[in-house]
Amino acid sequence: MPEWLVKFFDSVNIFRVIQKHFWSILFFICIFGWSVFLVPLGIFQLLQIENLRSTYIELIGAVTFVSTASSLFGLAYKVYKFLEGKLAEKRKAQEQQELLSRLTPTEYKYLLKYIELDSQTTTFTLFDGVVAGLVQKGILYKPDSQSNLSGEQDFNLYPWAYDYLHKNQHLANQGE
Repeated sequence: MPEWLVKFFDSVNIFRVIQKHFWSILFFICIFGWSVFLVPLGIFQLLQIENLRSTYIELIGAVTFVSTASSLFGLAYKVYKFLEGKLAEKRKAQEQQELLSRLTPTEYKYLLKYIELDSQTTTFTLFDGVVAGLVQKGILYKPDSQSNLSGEQDFNLYPWAYDYLHKNQHLANQGE
């Protein structure tokens, strides 16, 4: 087979096309199948294709049933995944709020520095145990591994913690 023909078949890979447009193809099959069943026989006679309906009714019925069932299953699965994602987001937000509400006054004092500076970044020493604990809990993170000559490094407050502390400044004020 000539190389240009191989390249052509590779570029027009039918499975890639089907995968990309799967839901559109399935929807079209459903519409076609249900229209064959629901359109009155008089219209088929008018179009002179009544033999299509009578000859292939079992095949069209089976394909319509499978495509409709697949479409409904796919829709139910997408709804399930959407709801599962929303529930996971809600659970994660609750866990993060509980984490912030269980911090010690000393930890709140450290977080108050971010609120006072109105910044998501501030500098602490590398050997600060409270900061290490906040990093371990997932509230702070190190944006890079470089420190200055005095052994200090920048630590960022995660955006979810920053937003929550800004909205609930009374919690950050517990550290005062």
